[in-house]
Amino acid sequence: MKRYDFLGLAAMALLAVSCGVGGTKQSTNVKVELPTQAEADSIANVHAPAPAAASSTPSLACPVQKAQGPRVYVFSPSVDSNYIKVTSLMPKSGKWVEESSVNYVAFDMVDGLRFKAFDDSAVVRTFGGQRFFTFGALRENGTAAASTEVLYNLDTDGIQSVTFSGKYLKDGRIEGSSNKTMLVGTERPEMQWAIARQAENPNFVELSRGNLMSDQAIEWWLEYNPKALTSASKVVFGALPAESSLVEAFKAAKKENSPKYRAALIRMRGYAVVVAYRKSSAAYYIAWVEPLGRKGASLNNIYFENDTNLALYYYRGNTTFKHHVNLASAKITR
Repeated sequence: MKRYDFLGLAAMALLAVSCGVGGTKQSTNVKVELPTQAEADSIANVHAPAPAAASSTPSLACPVQKAQGPRVYVFSPSVDSNYIKVTSLMPKSGKWVEESSVNYVAFDMVDGLRFKAFDDSAVVRTFGGQRFFTFGALRENGTAAASTEVLYNLDTDGIQSVTFSGKYLKDGRIEGSSNKTMLVGTERPEMQWAIARQAENPNFVELSRGNLMSDQAIEWWLEYNPKALTSASKVVFGALPAESSLVEAFKAAKKENSPKYRAALIRMRGYAVVVAYRKSSAAYYIAWVEPLGRKGASLNNIYFENDTNLALYYYRGNTTFKHHVNLASAKITR
């Protein structure tokens, strides 16, 4: 009986050694080195390609070493919405496979803006003991533009961002404002860094409160009077806050005067704007707006023809003509 027990124990020991339990055989696991940037780009192209509809939109591949091993993160922005797809790739059995893929809201939702480019490559930075991928992204539509500083938390898999949006100036800079006052968590070190980074960017020109009010008032007027320059028989006047730069310019401008109104033609913010002042209510409002330098005619002057009827005097080549805006009824005659 003891002879059979001995043989059984010997067989079990032999089996354990052959499976590596005895520790005399090295592990077959192969250590995977962190890919270079070029290798990460190739891995991303194979395993996380951009959708066909967004083939012209680049993705950002980012290699990083994590406690679990090397990873390649791929950031794929939507062309015309406010999210980014974040795909994590990991090595498994000698090849790279998808570990996770999640769509995150990364941008302010601004109508009409489309993804244009990444401003720079992703960099791993540490804030408050946590690691983040940080990178910039640019969206635009005509003269409208928005630049976003994106922070992806490698420890919590969450996204934060700060956006500076506005309009392109002639020199290529963006004049506008940051959404920092609309965000939560701005006291965190990573958000403080992103806000400071944008504040120090020479390509951003902070829009004054007065100009912001004027721009908003002009945009409102144009939205509610889309046919003012062509076929409209009436317009909708837009109220102007007393703190706006248009009101400030009105006070300093040469004004036309009638018993009930004052009016001034002001050229600023890329538009010719007729600002009116109603004496009975001490209210400022926009009576007329048109782009500066528009083809076909240029608004040269304004004057009152009676108490309420304001003439808009135009040049077209060597000829002149007039339109009229009634400041009481808001009617247009051409």
